[in-house]
Amino acid sequence: MSSAVEAANSAIDAAEQKGGKKGLHEMLAALASEAAQLDQGFEPVTIANQQLWPMPKPLLPAWVGNGWEARKTRLLATHENWEVWISWYEDRLFGNAPDTILELTRATEVPDAAWRKGPKSANTFIRQQINGVHLETDNDSPPDPRDAVAFQQWLSAKPREWASVMGNREALRLFATLGASPGDTTLLAIFRAISASRYAVLHPKEIKLAADAAEFLSNRQTQMTITAYYAASAVGADDAASRATSIISDLGRGPNESARIAAVLRDALALVRGTSPQELARAPLWRPANEGGAPPAARQAWNNLSQVLLENGKHWQVWVDWYDYVLEGSPPSSRRNDAWETAFVGSPEPLPWDAGSQAVNTEISARIRTHSGSRDGSHQSTEVQLPQIPPQGYGPHFEIGENGVITFAPPQAIDRQGNNVARLEKLHPILRTLAREVVEALDHGNVPHRYLRDRVDAYRELVNQNIDSVDFARLYVEGVRLANAMRTTLADEELPRLAHPIHERLDSLLQLHGAFVLATAEGIEVIAAEERYRRTPGEEVEYRDAAVGFAESLQNEPNIIDPTAASFALGTAEEFARGANLERSAVVASGTIKNLAIVVSTAGVLGAASTAAVSSGSPAMIVGSAVSALVFGEGLKKSKAFTALASQITKRLDEAVDASALDALKGLGERFRPQLTFVLGIEPQLRRLASQHEELEWLNKTLDWISHRGTPRFDE
Repeated sequence: MSSAVEAANSAIDAAEQKGGKKGLHEMLAALASEAAQLDQGFEPVTIANQQLWPMPKPLLPAWVGNGWEARKTRLLATHENWEVWISWYEDRLFGNAPDTILELTRATEVPDAAWRKGPKSANTFIRQQINGVHLETDNDSPPDPRDAVAFQQWLSAKPREWASVMGNREALRLFATLGASPGDTTLLAIFRAISASRYAVLHPKEIKLAADAAEFLSNRQTQMTITAYYAASAVGADDAASRATSIISDLGRGPNESARIAAVLRDALALVRGTSPQELARAPLWRPANEGGAPPAARQAWNNLSQVLLENGKHWQVWVDWYDYVLEGSPPSSRRNDAWETAFVGSPEPLPWDAGSQAVNTEISARIRTHSGSRDGSHQSTEVQLPQIPPQGYGPHFEIGENGVITFAPPQAIDRQGNNVARLEKLHPILRTLAREVVEALDHGNVPHRYLRDRVDAYRELVNQNIDSVDFARLYVEGVRLANAMRTTLADEELPRLAHPIHERLDSLLQLHGAFVLATAEGIEVIAAEERYRRTPGEEVEYRDAAVGFAESLQNEPNIIDPTAASFALGTAEEFARGANLERSAVVASGTIKNLAIVVSTAGVLGAASTAAVSSGSPAMIVGSAVSALVFGEGLKKSKAFTALASQITKRLDEAVDASALDALKGLGERFRPQLTFVLGIEPQLRRLASQHEELEWLNKTLDWISHRGTPRFDE
């Protein structure tokens, strides 16, 4: 049964339940009326915009009106800005004409983080957007971009630069969906057209660059080549609005339709509100990174296309980096200012466009290196920017050993700031004794409470050592899992009841465990995270599935991660948001999974850095910065073994000539080849995980960086 049929059946059942026999007849009459309209050829959008109930005043059944008034009263009493949805629903109820801009705002513009924080956060964002839209006059508000005639009329009344920048930005968004390469010659012509049109928007005196690029695009047989031609030829043209509209009016077709419509409207409103065309040209193509960035489908499409480009030849890396720069927003910086951008458009000296893509791209790379050297005294490329991976947070920490295998990081010193050493030393021997006694008591006969025994034994192994060797973060996790196991055991009617002495010892153990971990800095961090935890039941299910999928991918991979650490991660993920304290088990799992994702992706970056270095012609800079940023940084601050490796590599790179630097680079690449291959292999699981948790939003950019460097080749 389809979701639509299930929804209709649910509506019919609800109508009978709330409105009785009359309500059932009214619901069936409404469904029959809409079915008849569809049979008569009415467009679905027409039906979607008409009043919900086909009847004269009061326009809706009494049982619906009474229920809606009661629901509205309850929503308003929460003071969470539900007015934005009340007005929306009443417009649907009575068939009022929808506001296209506001409809898109609700559907695509609210950041994922705002939805996750709850109704007040999302509703406040929508209210701010509504207030901003209502500031505009009727004459300035842009029409639906899919209405080509209305949109062109609106755009024709604006400065020509508006059409140029809007056409260019939509062409740039469409480019990422190209999929397969149309051939190197055509691809180079497309890049030339969209980069020159953008540059001419930024520098209106350089219109000829865009005109020459349009003329160079002689093969205009595909939709993308036509789009690129219109983008380049629109700059400075009298009919710029017509050319831009030819690009924009295709919004109703193709991928990311709703997101693209929203992006065009966002651009139009930015111009109406006073943003200059030059400022808009430098803005992110989609939403800013802190509001969600590019839609996942668009990001994945660009990932796929960039892989195709690099498979065609490493010389395409210059354009991959250029598009990344434009995609995320491109304000001038010390490394990528206007002089840097001239390398791509052939100014002031023209590029050898007729000599083919490799010759052009090689020349662009050389000009970038010259630009970099003129600014910092070096001749090293600055094309490759390493991703920013956050430090590990609350929960167990992990490290990369000398053999490249991920394992638990050693515990921090007992006297670190935040630990109550006196309380820890007092409670520690009691916990050791209780844990040992419970394991011995449960380990008799056929061991009916085997799972509970195993959980107590895992706790005992961690606590039964010198106090300065106890990993408090892992002990906290095992305490949560033990509490969950005890609760499950007591609720299972098929198991024999726990003997009273065992039950009493377990209660004492868990109570003392709480006092013990609260005397540690790690315990205080997790408790604070619990207090901040906010997630709906539906979100919990989605995140748990993503976390378990990631943890399962780590199993049976001894060359990547220590089996004990992998099993620990899977166990905590499986118990996400379960047990007596849902927030506690959820936070424990989130912290463990996030820290593991940090270290796994770090290993992938170190493997990919070698590929990037070889292709860029600047191995010393890239690998040196990779080691410094990822190893000496916060992400792996506990990894003493790897710090030693880092020191060795960076010393060789600092002192070596190019040949020796490449040897060091290849050594690093060989060591992390399995990790890079592994990360590329579980990319779907990692991206799914990133989409479910705002603390993991950085992961998509890191995966983009790794993917753009391609599969490593160490035989070059």
